[in-house]
Amino acid sequence: MHPRARRPIAKARILAAVLVATAAVAATADAARAAVTVSATVTPATPGTAGAPNPVAVGLRATLTGRSNATPRPIRGLQISLPDGFATTLASIPSCLEPRFAARGAAGCPPQTRLGVGSASFVYVAGGLRLNASTDELMLFHGERRRTTIGHESTLHLYARVTKPIHYVFSIAGRIDDRQPPLGPLVSFDLGDVANPPEGGTVSVTRAAFDVDRGFAAGPCGAGGRWAFGLRLQYVSGAADTPVAHAACGPDATAPVLRASARSGRAALGARLAVRLSEPARIVVALQRRAGTRWRTARRVRFDVPEGFGVLRIRRARGRPLPPGRYRARLQAFDAAGHRSTKRIVTFRLR
Repeated sequence: MHPRARRPIAKARILAAVLVATAAVAATADAARAAVTVSATVTPATPGTAGAPNPVAVGLRATLTGRSNATPRPIRGLQISLPDGFATTLASIPSCLEPRFAARGAAGCPPQTRLGVGSASFVYVAGGLRLNASTDELMLFHGERRRTTIGHESTLHLYARVTKPIHYVFSIAGRIDDRQPPLGPLVSFDLGDVANPPEGGTVSVTRAAFDVDRGFAAGPCGAGGRWAFGLRLQYVSGAADTPVAHAACGPDATAPVLRASARSGRAALGARLAVRLSEPARIVVALQRRAGTRWRTARRVRFDVPEGFGVLRIRRARGRPLPPGRYRARLQAFDAAGHRSTKRIVTFRLR
C-alpha cells in the first residue's frame, strides 16, 4: 500500500491581484530532467552492531536544478533507503493519531511525537505565473505503528506551512517500513498532491533540508567506512533519479562546538539563553546571580539539545521564580562520546 498525500489542511488562496502583479516575472517550467545533489550526516558517527544499533540523528540535504538553472521537474514520489544495519526506534515514541493531525495539523500532535524539522524551497508555476516560495515550518511526526508480515511499519505525518508570497498549509502522508535485516528501513512519501495541487499548476522542489533527531539507530559501518543512503525521486513525467548520499562512519573524535548568547528581559519570563550546537549534545548550565561583588550559583540544570539553534529557558531557582537582578550563565556541551565543548559565559539582567 502506497502512502497517499492528504488534501491540503488549508486551501491556498491566490488572489487575482497577485497574479496580475507577478505576471511580469512569468516563466515556463523547463521539462528538462533535474540535476540532483544530495548529502547526508549521521550524528554521532559512532557505529553500533547488528544486535545493538546506536541511536543517531540523521540529516539529509538535497538541491535540484534543471538545465541552465531552469525549473526542475515536479516530483510525485520520494523513497529513502537507509543504510544496511540501520533500524528504527519508533516503538518507544508515542503516536500522533490521524484524526487529531487531520483536524489541527501540527498543533494536534504532542511534542514528544515529533521526529524532526526541516525546510524546503520550491517554485509554483501556473500558466505564465512563476512564484518562488519557501517553508516557514516543516515538521515530521510519528503516526501509528503496526505489525506486518515481515516486521513493523509506521505512518508519518509531514506538515508544511508557507506564508509568502501566498499562504498555504499542506500535509503529506508517509510511511517507514522495517525490512528484513540486514536491509535498513525504507521511508516513502507520496508527493502527488504537492507536485500537482488541486488548485492547478505545478510545484517543483528546488532545495530541501531535513534533520531527524529521533527514530533511527545505526549499525556497523558500510563499505569504505561510510554509510550509504539511497534515494529514489519519481517525477510526474515518469522518469526517476536514484542518487546516493554517503555519511562518515567511525569513532567520534570531534568535540561539539557551542555558541551562546542572552538578552536582558523581564524576571517574570525567566532566563532565556540562545544556543547553537554543531552536533546533538547535553548542555550543562550553571546560572549565577550577582550578590554584591560576588557571583552566587542559583541553579544548575542540564538540557539535551539537538544540533542547530535552540533556546534554553530557566524560570525558577530553589523552587521560586527568578528574582530581578544581574545574572550570568556558564555553559558547556558534552556529546555522546564524552567530548566537551569550550565553556561559554553570557551575562544579562532581569528586571
